[in-house]
Amino acid sequence: MPLALQGRWGLVADDCDPRRDDAKGLMVVQADTLAFYESRATLARVDDRSETRLEGVFVFSGEGETWQRALLLDLRDGGEGLMRQELGEGAAPDALHYIRCPAP
Repeated sequence: MPLALQGRWGLVADDCDPRRDDAKGLMVVQADTLAFYESRATLARVDDRSETRLEGVFVFSGEGETWQRALLLDLRDGGEGLMRQELGEGAAPDALHYIRCPAP
């Protein structure tokens, strides 16, 4: 995962508050994983990569299920925003836009 994409990202500012246990829009990007409120995704294949962008296939697990999804992660707004778009058949039609969480 490109270093510029790694960190804590929230769909809204409240998702970034580490004191909250209901941050359902929080996404934590690490070297090869994405962690969400109730699921986790491991990078299985990289299709395209740059310093600010990654397109690849992730294997998700959560709530007793596993599934695969192709994703595009693209840095925006000078590194303060991140767009996550599902790709391929069955993908959600709209991209999600995250804000970078300040360091705790």
